[in-house]
Amino acid sequence: MKYIYRKKIVMVTALLLLSVLCSCREKQENKISEKKINYEKEENSIEVWKEELTFEEEEVPSAASVRGMQVIKEGEVKFAVSYEPREYKNSYDCWAMSVPYHSWVSVDTERLYEYFSCLENLSLEKITDIPENTGLEDSQTSLFIAYYSGQNQQEQGQAEPDKGITYQIGLKNANGDYYVKINEEEGVWQADGAVVNELLNLNPFDCVLKVANVVSIETISTVDIDIEGKKYIIDFTDGESYRFNKKKVEKEEAYELYTSLISIFVEKENLKKEHTGEIPLLTITYNRNMDSAPRIVEEFYAYNEEYASVSINGDEIFLVDRESVDLSLIHISEPTRQEAIS
Repeated sequence: MKYIYRKKIVMVTALLLLSVLCSCREKQENKISEKKINYEKEENSIEVWKEELTFEEEEVPSAASVRGMQVIKEGEVKFAVSYEPREYKNSYDCWAMSVPYHSWVSVDTERLYEYFSCLENLSLEKITDIPENTGLEDSQTSLFIAYYSGQNQQEQGQAEPDKGITYQIGLKNANGDYYVKINEEEGVWQADGAVVNELLNLNPFDCVLKVANVVSIETISTVDIDIEGKKYIIDFTDGESYRFNKKKVEKEEAYELYTSLISIFVEKENLKKEHTGEIPLLTITYNRNMDSAPRIVEEFYAYNEEYASVSINGDEIFLVDRESVDLSLIHISEPTRQEAIS
């Protein structure tokens, strides 16, 4: 399983570096001051879509047409993801998982579309003889889907959804299927019980690309690195020359250093949100070269011999491979490297 995730991550890293090597990045004329950078969490469009999108009762969204989805169970939002193109994002990194990870994680799009495909198997059937107790009147469980109705399998389709649909989920019938109401309209439907269960009970962690963060190098001005009080800086601001601790280095060297930082693998959730170290083993701050892009701060704390805990912009949510962290520490701070650039 680890091999599969690492293979995906290597592919993402390769795409990231290829996009940079193949493009001609314009020289930054002015270094953006820290005061101008937006540190607030990325906004998502789910609630706006729920208010503004029109609805189609008979239409069942295809997996390819989905642009956003929200799962509410017993009044609590358990999962929310939306397609949110931004100036500072690459095309493969536009999905934002706002619940439960505050949009700070990279999404495994292959797994996400497998999940969306469940919608196509709901087997909705309208009921003519409605029982007295469907559980729909008091239900606080629902699925909301924003989608692009003009989507087909041959084309990518537009980024923005133009339709939305809400499935209110009630009780099960004797066959194990759920009673469903669509968009609060009249009429009751029944939906395949196994499919509804799969949609309601997704583990969001399954849809996370198992890497601490993938920050596009094209959006970086500097990377500040703190290893237990020792400071290092990788500077990409010039766009034509690269620096490590104020000394010029070759592009390949700068990229190699950067790749070592984004190759720290997520292994599991930190459910207790705790760690054992008082100060971080490693702090990485990605300072951006555009106003719209949020600064990303990752702090890696000791957890045990196998894992380190990572905090992303204050949210301590994952355990990462301790060996990957240790390798990054060695790679950044090894004496031979410092001697070469001094």
